[in-house]
Amino acid sequence: MFQLVGSVGHRVYGIATYVRLGIDEASVIHESCVDNIFILAVKVAEIIIVNLYMPPNVRWSNAVLPTFQHPCIYAGDFNSHHSQWGI
Repeated sequence: MFQLVGSVGHRVYGIATYVRLGIDEASVIHESCVDNIFILAVKVAEIIIVNLYMPPNVRWSNAVLPTFQHPCIYAGDFNSHHSQWGI
């Protein structure tokens, strides 16, 4: 079982971060939606987990991603594709 720590909503897109029940040291430290790129940073114990979502029709902006102190994990759905994948 999991519990919701935080979310950034949108009428079509959005993100949510869950942690396992029993983890009490979880809190949102950053949330934003810039140019339809959704960012939610959650501190769990001493680790920062950054959840990102970028819709397929959005171009990546280098200025959009905030930096956080170590230890930090960035994870997300970047809709990345490479021409060698044949897709």
